[in-house]
Amino acid sequence: MRVEHGREHISISRLNAEEAELLQQEEGTPVFYESTIEFDKDMRFVEHCKSVILPTKFRFADNGEKNGMRSVAGEQWLKQ
Repeated sequence: MRVEHGREHISISRLNAEEAELLQQEEGTPVFYESTIEFDKDMRFVEHCKSVILPTKFRFADNGEKNGMRSVAGEQWLKQ
């Protein structure tokens, strides 16, 4: 199955008790909250994902290239 379209929302949140236990962090720790939904070419639902991300463990990057192609500038930034 090929994903053709999607939406991604990123916001700031705080860990609830369950998330804090799973991530071995204090409840209320600030985190990124990401929610994505993906569709195929006929706009049929394919996937939904919820992510709770510790800012110290993740780096967001988008090189803006069509179809996810890699660029030299993007590769250099990720290595920093």
